[in-house]
Amino acid sequence: LALNYCNSGRVEKAIEMLEQVETVDSANNPRDVSSTMVNMGHCLVQSCQYERALPLLEKVVAILRESLPLGHIDVANALRMLSTCCEKVGEVTRATKLAEEALSIAFSCLPKNHTNIGVFISQLASCKQTTGDLDETIQLTQQCISIYTLNLPARRSDLCTSLNNLGLYYQE
Repeated sequence: LALNYCNSGRVEKAIEMLEQVETVDSANNPRDVSSTMVNMGHCLVQSCQYERALPLLEKVVAILRESLPLGHIDVANALRMLSTCCEKVGEVTRATKLAEEALSIAFSCLPKNHTNIGVFISQLASCKQTTGDLDETIQLTQQCISIYTLNLPARRSDLCTSLNNLGLYYQE
């Protein structure tokens, strides 16, 4: 329900609900707490509240690293979200390192051309674009498009966005 509130633009209502869940979860186990915190982080990122999401996602990454096996995909997803926040608040070097680590974990956990690999590549491409590394950005975006083309319908938004981004990168 909280994520429905988030997706409909009622972020504060979603956060309020998730904070209540976090209080209950904290009596249970770290995985439950981190799941709730990831949802909070997602809501904050979706509403561009990066400064507020950053410490929350840092805590999530720490909890997941401690409670999950090395190289778990949930750690990779949390690192990718943290990378997004860091990039948006101007910590581009850190964002790039986090995106690279997340992608490395994703490559070790998922099949070679899994659609989610494209999501991780897309985040790294975004970081590279922010740093001005246009050649690397284009190469990564083309790789992302190749994966999406194999797995997604032609009109899927992820594929369309990547194709549009590639066109924009060539304009730069």
